[in-house]
Amino acid sequence: MRAVDEGGAGALPDFTENMAHHQFRVEGMTCGGCVAAVRNVLSRQPGVSQAKVEIGSIELELDESVGSVENVRKAVEKAGYGVV
Repeated sequence: MRAVDEGGAGALPDFTENMAHHQFRVEGMTCGGCVAAVRNVLSRQPGVSQAKVEIGSIELELDESVGSVENVRKAVEKAGYGVV
C-alpha cells in the first residue's frame, strides 16, 4: 500500500513489492465445512491476505517477505488436503 503523500514526511513504505498472487488446486475438499477449515488454516498463515477459498481451489495474495508458499502448502496439507 502506498501513502497518499508520495515520498513526503511520514509516507508509508511500499509493502506491495513483496506481494505475489498464487493459485492452487486442492484435493479432498468436498463441502462448505472443508472450505471453512481451509480458510481457518490460511487465516493463521503469516503473510497471507485476500484468500479466496472454493471447493477444490485456493487463490491468495502472499507477502513473501513474511510468509512462504511452502509454509502455506504444508499448513493446508496438515489440515488433511492435497495441494497441487
